[in-house]
Amino acid sequence: MKFKNKSLIFILSLLLVIFVFIISGLMVTLDLNFYKENFVKNNVYANFDNSSYVDEISANLINYFNYDEDLLEVYDQDERSHLQDVRWLIIYLEIFSALVFLILILIFFKYRYNYLVFMVGFVIILLFIILLYIFNYFDFLTLFTFFHKPFFDEGTYSFTNDSLLIKLFPLEFFIFAFEKILLYSFFIALGFFALSIYLRKTNK
Repeated sequence: MKFKNKSLIFILSLLLVIFVFIISGLMVTLDLNFYKENFVKNNVYANFDNSSYVDEISANLINYFNYDEDLLEVYDQDERSHLQDVRWLIIYLEIFSALVFLILILIFFKYRYNYLVFMVGFVIILLFIILLYIFNYFDFLTLFTFFHKPFFDEGTYSFTNDSLLIKLFPLEFFIFAFEKILLYSFFIALGFFALSIYLRKTNK
């Protein structure tokens, strides 16, 4: 195999890796049932007089991210600004993932070494999951900060303990979300691994 093909396979595999983690992240971020499960796990409902209120503002937040509703007037200006930044980030990630999906479709039908793209992508995803899980276990706060710095201005994602966002989404919420993202990524990667085996057999 020529160097050009090897380089292309590696680049396409990296796109696949990014795609898988983005899709997994969006699945968690936009899933109200996950929020409710997380609230129970981390005893978030105990911070409020009414659990229905928590579910209502959570549903509104997801709808806000999807451009289906305006944000409820329950957040202060800094919180609203941050949530607006998050919404823009979600839009950018959705556009990027849609473009990558089109590339993956082209790879599936047109590229001779399509099975290698999915196979290498699976291996890279698996390695990333292992490394991220180790980092998550030992120092999630550093990992949390690392992922925020490229997308948000310094200080715009930090809030006091009595703020609504912190009451709703303590650090433990994000730890659980991160673990769920890694789990989803693993199962999606398994699907691509199975696809790579199928393509390898059919390409012979």
